[in-house]
Parts: sequence; C-alpha cells; structure tokens
Amino acid sequence: MTTQSSLQALGRAVARAVSSYAAAVSLPWPIAPHAAIVDSQGEVLATTSAAAAGSIGGAVATLRRFFGDAWSPGDIGVTNDQDAGAPTACDITAVAPVWRDGKPVLWAALRGPVPDCGGWEIGGFSPQAVDRWAEGARFEAAKLVLDGKTRREVTDMLMLNSRTPKLTLRCVRSLAASVSDMAGEAGALLSAASDAGDGAVADALFAPELERIDAAVARSVRRAGKAAAEVTTPFAGLALDPIEVAVVPGNDGLTVTIAAPAIAPRPVTLAPGMGAEIVAAAIAGALDLGTLGTGALARRLRVELPTPSLVAAPLPTPVCLGRATTGAAVFAATIAALADAGIGADGSALWRSYLRVHGGGAAGEAELDPATGKFTPARAAAIRAREAEEAAR
Repeated sequence: MTTQSSLQALGRAVARAVSSYAAAVSLPWPIAPHAAIVDSQGEVLATTSAAAAGSIGGAVATLRRFFGDAWSPGDIGVTNDQDAGAPTACDITAVAPVWRDGKPVLWAALRGPVPDCGGWEIGGFSPQAVDRWAEGARFEAAKLVLDGKTRREVTDMLMLNSRTPKLTLRCVRSLAASVSDMAGEAGALLSAASDAGDGAVADALFAPELERIDAAVARSVRRAGKAAAEVTTPFAGLALDPIEVAVVPGNDGLTVTIAAPAIAPRPVTLAPGMGAEIVAAAIAGALDLGTLGTGALARRLRVELPTPSLVAAPLPTPVCLGRATTGAAVFAATIAALADAGIGADGSALWRSYLRVHGGGAAGEAELDPATGKFTPARAAAIRAREAEEAAR
C-alpha cells in the first residue's frame, strides 16, 4: 500500500467512525464528534480535524498514563476530563488500543458529545459554576469495556449523573462500538507495516502534508504580525484585559505567542489544550489547510501561552463558557495577527465554521443564548424531548 493510499484508507476509517457514531445516537440536532488514530509516539496518523488532533491526542496520552501497561485486547478507556482535552464535561473520548504481536502499536480515539452530564444546567453550559464540578460530573479515566465486556458500573455511573440517562447510555455504547470498529479497521490497514508504532509511518504520512503546510506559509505569511481582541462575556461588570496574539514565521513553521490576563472568577477561562486547538483552527482556516488529514500541523505550529491564565487554566477552574468567550477572542486575535502578517481571511465566517464543526456539548456553543450563557430554551426542550423518546423505547 502506498503512502497516499494508506493516508486515504486511514482517513476513511476515522470518517466512518464519526458517521457511525452520529448515525447510532440519532440526535435531532447537529453534533460534532471527531476521531483520530495515534501511534505509540503520540503522533496523529489520521484525524477528522487537524485542529482537534492535539486535544484528542492529549486524551489518548492521559488514558495511557493512567492505565500504564494494564491494557488487554478488547479494552476501551473513556474520559471527559477537560484537563485531558475535553471541551466540556459533556464531551467523552473513547480510546481503544490496536494490537500486534501482543502489544498495542496504535490507538484509536473517538470524541463524541452526550446530551447531559450533570452540573447546574442541562448540556454542560452553566454560567453559575464556581468550579469544574458544577459544570458536570467529571471523571479522569475509566475502562468502559474490559476484555470485550461493557462494565455496568461505569455505564451506571454515567447514567446516574445525567438528566438524560437513556440517551447517555446510547451515546457511550455507540462510542464504544464505533471506536472498536475503527481500531479493528486500523489494525487491518497497517498489519503489513512492521514499523507502524515507531514513527516511520508518521514520517511517511506527514511528508506530503508538511510540504503543503510549508508552501502555504511561504506563500502567505510575509512578515510577523500582532493583534489584540476583546473578550465578550454574558456577565455584566466582568472586565477583562484583551487577548494579545503575535505570529512569527520561521524556518520551521510558525510560532504563535499569546498574552492573556489572569484566570477570571467566572467560567470563561479556557481549559488546557483548548487555546492551542483554537489557534490551530484559525491558522488552518486562514491558510486553507482545513482538509489536512493528519497531525502534521503540530510539527509546523508552536503555540506559546501563559499557564495558568485566562487561556489555560487547570482544575478546579470552571471552563464551560471558555471557548464561546475567551476562545472567540483568541480566534479573532489570531486572525487579526495573520492579517497584520499579510493574510486576508474572513474571521467571522471561519469562527462560525469552527463552532459548527467543533462545538462541544450536546449541540455546541452555537446554540448558547449570548445573554445568559445557557442553552437556548428551545435546545434544552429538544434535549428533554429526545430523552423522553429514548426512555419510551
């Protein structure tokens, strides 16, 4: 199999996992699942989103660290930890190892939304939250499936902490089935590649995409650029300094440096990993690289941000509105800095596209009421109605 055909085959595998999950959960509103195949070195060999590759890879790394060598064929681990890449508490990442010669050489990952995971408000967007737990039930890592058997204690835990227990059960079962199928498909595709886990496959798959990235940067980024953007929130009286972004081209790609104020007392802070994802989305959109199918962009994009700060805050800081507020400012400032560097792009259109493709929770930030920071009443009612249908089955 050639490098190009391998990339296309892996791309079809991750795309099938996403479409399979979406079809299985059968939710009557747009959802934004994403999938990736990661090698043993943490390189993303295939993904449905170049921007989300880093946060999904972070979830894989977290689950691998948590369980160490305690993996068996048929195991599937899950996490909704925002410190491990989840945009909200209602976004669960399922990870399954791909085995060969008695050891895992690849990792299949699928991140999908569940309608509710507890917290103050349905859907995970809770402006009242004063800590991470008020946004939704948080768990670091668990084996949803052990030796091929679903663990009832894990599904019960998720159902007991959800206003939509039946839908949540459907979602987590669908995550497990889809990621298991993806792992099996990835194993079959790479069965002949003896070096699949040692980085050689990543180098080969990345090569054409790195050429494309290098050409786009050389063609479009003429100089360094700087810009700032204000953070808009639904909280009266919350004053925040602007987000400042600097973009500097170099021989090995782009360096993006973010300056941001301290952590805010409201849930408008970004979780670790989200700042880099949003910058990557802005860069990919402005340079017309949104169709990249691997994690190659990470080799050409360095994002430097202050931690802890408004753009990267660990537990216990609440973060449910971070992407819709601070994230929007990071995106706007990045686009403006790119404009200062010589790249013209419609930032508003690109941001709307990003939310449509990557929105977290049951429906995404596009369905938030900007005046309250909660889901619109219509969306909350739709979630409850869909749960009633599922319970009546």
